[in-house]
Amino acid sequence: MDSSRRILVAVDASENSLRAIDYVGQIVGGRDDFEITLLHIVPQAVTDLFDKEEVQKSFQEQIEAKESELMERCRQRLLAAGAPEASIRTLSLIKDCPSLSECIIEERRRENFGTIVVGRRGLSRTEEVLYGSVSSSIIHHADKCAIWVVA
Repeated sequence: MDSSRRILVAVDASENSLRAIDYVGQIVGGRDDFEITLLHIVPQAVTDLFDKEEVQKSFQEQIEAKESELMERCRQRLLAAGAPEASIRTLSLIKDCPSLSECIIEERRRENFGTIVVGRRGLSRTEEVLYGSVSSSIIHHADKCAIWVVA
């Protein structure tokens, strides 16, 4: 499929992320000539904080259950907007990331997506300076693609 028809939607449990999914549904819902991939990334470092293997395994299972629930909720929103089931793919990664934005951009390049869609977290200027903004970083560092930032 032509990369301009391949959309990567970075998701988390935030309201802005869900609005981004709704926006994608409004734009491409009912059309079968787009491929939509819902991407959720959990930084690997989170799972490495535990001393005991069984505690880490339990934590990992909790993360996977929450991810599964989140991805299904996102998929259902796209289906409700008319996106064909065959055009929706989910991708959950537990990955060592220097930053979430770098991992999203890496995935865009790896699979040749033409569009990245992210929800804006709504950080204040101070929070953005302290914590960084995934959407801002993607805007400044992604290349050869369209970027939709939904607030």
